[in-house]
Amino acid sequence: MRQTSTVVAITLVVLAVLTTSAAARTRPPHAPVSASWHGRAIQAPLPRPQRIRAVWPPGWSAGAVGRGTGYVRPGGSRRVRDVQRRLTQIGYRPGPVDGLFGPRTEAATRWFQYKHGLPTSGRVGRLTLAVLHARSDHRPIATKGAKPRSGKTATPRGATGTKTRAPKATAPSATKPSTAAKPRTAKPAKHSGGAPVLAFVIGVGLALLAGLFVGGGLPRRRTRRPVLGYVARGGSDAVEATAPALEDACARHDWSLVRIVQESDEAGVGLARRPGLLHALEQIEEGAADGLVVPALRDFTTRLGDLAALMQWLTDADGFLAAIDDDLDTSTPRGRATATAVIDIASWRRQPFQGEPPELEPRIAALEDLGVPAASIADALNLAGVPAPNGHDGWRPADVVAATRRAQEART
Repeated sequence: MRQTSTVVAITLVVLAVLTTSAAARTRPPHAPVSASWHGRAIQAPLPRPQRIRAVWPPGWSAGAVGRGTGYVRPGGSRRVRDVQRRLTQIGYRPGPVDGLFGPRTEAATRWFQYKHGLPTSGRVGRLTLAVLHARSDHRPIATKGAKPRSGKTATPRGATGTKTRAPKATAPSATKPSTAAKPRTAKPAKHSGGAPVLAFVIGVGLALLAGLFVGGGLPRRRTRRPVLGYVARGGSDAVEATAPALEDACARHDWSLVRIVQESDEAGVGLARRPGLLHALEQIEEGAADGLVVPALRDFTTRLGDLAALMQWLTDADGFLAAIDDDLDTSTPRGRATATAVIDIASWRRQPFQGEPPELEPRIAALEDLGVPAASIADALNLAGVPAPNGHDGWRPADVVAATRRAQEART
């Protein structure tokens, strides 16, 4: 009887441990629902696939991708674009297919992993990639021991499936006894390409040296990015006064100022009622320019919703916004993170803040949980006009860190 009670107790403990582990594995990720499948929270995650044959596909020799991948190279990462494209294809919302693994792509990845019973790390490794490729290609997930889809196996040379003729046996020639007796010599083919290869290398070196002397140096590897300047008010006098500042900013950032777009006097306050701005955005969308440079955001717009909408549009069009006086450049990692925070703040800020509302600190903590740096969050709060704490002139990264800490302490 005692043994039976012991067995029952052990069984209950094991079931409790397994249930707790399963609950921990199926806990929804701490990520924005807007990046999930069609912007909805996953209600019924699938069980974790077993015995997945996870191998790197062609083009993935550099390994996994995660937050920050693609930000150190112009044009982003091709592997990140593959992930973003496939997530978008099956209904998730990772943001624009720009090759930059930012907070939005990480959130969509976490929801995809949660949906398929995978660890919600937000990083795309071999396991997540295998499931993602299978789902986006609408095929079963490959498992260990399964045969390749084509069912074809490599055929050794000479075994083509048809009868091959056996080599004819020839008798030794009586007239040429020395042919069979000749010893085999090393094939010269192994060394026949050495001289041409050496000559090619020498030729390339001489060509490079000639280019150095004739052209004055190696050609520039980086071209200047074309941008458009924009003046929202003030007429021709404002353009003449603003042009030197725009040209200096473009020179510092290695941009090429194509032209300055001047808004008409009949333009309205809203962004949709500005023909000059709409024309500039069309030029960016068509690829004639990469970004829009303005003197200051306060002259550009005073509406947070309009600023967030413009940043979202430029992000979707693979463009950027730069404001000289505000030290804002969304072509940089910090600027892109600031744009992400501005868009998020505009989504939950409807009325001007009176002091610090109770929901402010949890939302700041949520932005940090998404990987947005404290400096970028502080920049976004200042752009949004959120009053700074402790009587400061503006938000500082230390204020953001303190707000996040208080929100975490209140949550526990």
